[in-house]
Parts: sequence; C-alpha cells; structure tokens
Amino acid sequence: RISGAREAWVLLGDAENDLAHLGLRREKNRASFTQVHLCSQYNCVDDFCDKMGNEPEEAQMEAALAESEEKLNEDFYEFLEDKIQENLPESSPLLQEAQQEVRRRIQRPSVSACLEDQKPEESIWARALRRFRGFLRSLWQRCCDVLTWLQEKAAACLEAVCSAVKTIWGVLTDFCSSVGQLFRNLIQV
Repeated sequence: RISGAREAWVLLGDAENDLAHLGLRREKNRASFTQVHLCSQYNCVDDFCDKMGNEPEEAQMEAALAESEEKLNEDFYEFLEDKIQENLPESSPLLQEAQQEVRRRIQRPSVSACLEDQKPEESIWARALRRFRGFLRSLWQRCCDVLTWLQEKAAACLEAVCSAVKTIWGVLTDFCSSVGQLFRNLIQV
C-alpha cells in the first residue's frame, strides 16, 4: 500500500507537471480559491489509493479510475461554476443555458482510456499513471473545445447585439430625420 501510495503521489506530481506544460498557471491572487480545488484533486487521488489497497486487481483499478475520473470532472465543473459566480454574480442566472452546455461538454466520456493498448509488462500502478495522464490530456482537450465553443457563442452574441444596436441606430436616425423634416415643414408654413 505504501509504495503504491507513493507512486500515486508521484503520479499526481507528474500530472501537475503535465498540466503546467499544457499552459495552466496559478496566480497569487487566486491562490486560496485554487488551493481548495487542488486539495479536492489530492483527496480524489487519496480515495483512489485507498480503494486500490495492497494488491489491486485490474477490475478494481478500472472501477476506481472510472469513479476518480467522474469525481474529477464534477470537481472541475464545480470549480468553473464557483469562478463564474465569483466573477460574474449578476449575470450568473442569465448564463444557465450556457453553463449546462459547458457541463455537458466537460462531462462527455473520455475515449482515451478505451483506446489505449494494454502493456502486459506494465505494473498496475504504471497503468494507473498512464490512464490518469490520458484523462488529464482528455480533460485539457475538452477544456480547449469548451473555450472554442464559448468564444464562438460570445462572438455570435456580440454580433447579434451589434446588429440590434445598428438597427436601433438606423431607426433613430430615420426618426430624427423625419422629425427634422416635420419641423422644417412647420417653419415654412
């Protein structure tokens, strides 16, 4: 159990390095908020190691990994919801539909685990490490996909708002022109 737990902590450290390499960074002003999320991730790894026990079996590892992936997905989404609430509390109710779509996109199943080749010489802990890394890559890709989707939605929304403002501007311009013409006619009379 102890050597497995050590390997799991190395796994998490490697996973953090993978995330850092992929471009995530922590800022000091967000440290406490991020610490809570990071603590949740560490707890998830602790739970995984506890479920694995001393002599884990393949089926036990698969079930524990699936549960860990689901928990990490849920924690990630809760982190996103908290950040939205913290940064945009007044628009949070307006974003419900977008938040539901983000949740759906983040929580779609990871295909990386299903597509991996089994390596018979690999220890169960090395396989768990590889699967966690695959999950993190998958989560990173899903985050990129969500960001792209949000940017497209924001651009479409801004375009619609700009179009509406241009339409209103045109109506106001026509109205002012008509009123101006009316007063010119009244002055001439």
